[in-house]
Amino acid sequence: MNKLIRLPLSWRRKDTTDSLFIRIGSETNKEWCLNLCLLRERLIDSLTIIDEEGSYKLRVLLDPSLARRSAVERSQSRGADAFLSRTELDYWATFFLKYYRDGVGEVNHLDVEAYPRNPNTARGLGILLQIANALPPISGEEARRRLGLS
Repeated sequence: MNKLIRLPLSWRRKDTTDSLFIRIGSETNKEWCLNLCLLRERLIDSLTIIDEEGSYKLRVLLDPSLARRSAVERSQSRGADAFLSRTELDYWATFFLKYYRDGVGEVNHLDVEAYPRNPNTARGLGILLQIANALPPISGEEARRRLGLS
């Protein structure tokens, strides 16, 4: 079974990098969280994100066998399949569930590098999952302090 969600997204192709920017607003985060949880629990096979015009599709699938956190496979010129490890999907779900619970994110986006599933025939894909409400950024010094590096 596949679930579909319409989200604002933009796609950019550069010489060496393809990038996909997906915006998860507070009004769509509840549905987004539910779908991530369904995928994590294997109650659905995939989650397809489609832009509001229907011109780009990203299908998200769980692949527990991945050595890396994520991989991508092109399914068409204006679409791709993103395969997530269990760890990566847990990270997405936890981040967006906290955003739902608190109404604010710890950071304003998640940045995911999906490597080509077959490096000889495909390009990777940078996926940026953006939210509207986030805490202000912290300094490098504060980050080191929180991580116990200072």
